[in-house]
Amino acid sequence: MKKFKLTIIVIVSILLLLLIVQNTNKVQTNFLWFQGEISLILLLLITTIGGFIVGLLTSILNKRNKNKKE
Repeated sequence: MKKFKLTIIVIVSILLLLLIVQNTNKVQTNFLWFQGEISLILLLLITTIGGFIVGLLTSILNKRNKNKKE
């Protein structure tokens, strides 16, 4: 089961990397009150890292809650 999970993670990571590398043009970006033009590759990297951090923090919090219940 661990090999399967690792394989899925590697495949998704490669697909994500390909998506990021192929989209290098500039895009108009709005975030809260900020507006600007940013490279799509940078925007994709920022959102990917942000999603990874949210997933990691969620996992850590779930493990802490599980340990407190035991």
